[in-house]
Amino acid sequence: MSELRGPRSLLTSALAAAATAASVVGLTPVLEPGRWIVIAFGMIAALFLLTSALRSVSRSALLPTVVSLVLTGWALVVLYAGDAAGSTVVPSLQAVRDLRGLVRDAITFANDSSAPAPAVRPIEMLVVAGACIVYIAMEALAVGWTMGALAGLPLLAMWGPIMIVGFPIPWWAFLATGVCWLLILATARERGPTEPRFERRSLRRLIVPAAAVAAAALAVGPI
Repeated sequence: MSELRGPRSLLTSALAAAATAASVVGLTPVLEPGRWIVIAFGMIAALFLLTSALRSVSRSALLPTVVSLVLTGWALVVLYAGDAAGSTVVPSLQAVRDLRGLVRDAITFANDSSAPAPAVRPIEMLVVAGACIVYIAMEALAVGWTMGALAGLPLLAMWGPIMIVGFPIPWWAFLATGVCWLLILATARERGPTEPRFERRSLRRLIVPAAAVAAAALAVGPI
């Protein structure tokens, strides 16, 4: 598997970021309004800029993913861990332990709450962390390993629970997520040395799947 380079790399990363952001919007029916969506969008945008910059200067397919994971962990500790959350950029060992406790609290709170759940700090942290991990995984699969089809799997972590439980979802967010993934299928694939850079057949093959996604979005919207 060869890593994507140039404009295709940037476009595929942008599509992964857009799909992740749309998936975050899909959580609005199960979470009360709060700053969580703004923070999640900000983290996704920051990770998009980071991974795009690293891939433009590094030949390693793995380095941008590792750096993104490390900086995401650091950001979560700084933003959420301990009583001094947000007041320091140098997290302590105790802050790391506090973050582990916060994860446990978030899982317990999520199990005990009914939708729409209040966006308390543990839940907010869990949503932001999930959005970051979904983008990092999508970007690594689509850009780092040119596995566009598998890049859609991380999105199930955000959409799956909502749809299984049966909560109404924003149909336009679902549609946007599906369309972004379909476009990733067209951009995140290896091309032969004699294959034209823009192949219309690859886009024509997406017409039927795109129509299916649109129909599914319209079907699940009223549920």
